[in-house]
Amino acid sequence: VPDVHCVVRVVGSTEFSDTAFVGPDGHGVRGTALVLQVVAEEAQASPAFLVQEHGQIPAGQADLAVSGDYAYIAKKGGTVAVVNIADKDAPILTGITIAATDPRKLFVEGTLLYIADGTAGLRLVNIATPLAPAQLSLTPTSGAAQSVFVLGARAYVAEGTSGLQIFNVTNPAAPVLEGS
Repeated sequence: VPDVHCVVRVVGSTEFSDTAFVGPDGHGVRGTALVLQVVAEEAQASPAFLVQEHGQIPAGQADLAVSGDYAYIAKKGGTVAVVNIADKDAPILTGITIAATDPRKLFVEGTLLYIADGTAGLRLVNIATPLAPAQLSLTPTSGAAQSVFVLGARAYVAEGTSGLQIFNVTNPAAPVLEGS
């Protein structure tokens, strides 16, 4: 594996006033959408854009979620990186990573980061202190967790051909399966 160094750039933002951007996964976004790029610079290779605007993420990266001054970038088959984006002209790849098996989709609700973590299941992480994320739970699912959406006290986990599982996440340390 070659030594890879990443450069993170926030290249602007896009305002959505009366309209909503709908991402490739069907989730809608209102307000300001951050335009973030992470560039991997490998020796002997030209830079490759890994994360592009509006979460349209090419091979190698699974998803991007933003909460306040931090962006969370999921790497397929790997970890979730924490990026400080407080200064859009000088974002910082913090070096902090969140352990994951195969993160596919991220969802932030309040101080919780929900990770659809492939065959590992649904992973919940406390991000109240972004530079010290703490895993709260890892709940197995019947299939490979492909996507997650949270509404109120419920996390909806899509599992491809295995269907959908609904978890009560009132206690993030111990999600309870409510239905499938």
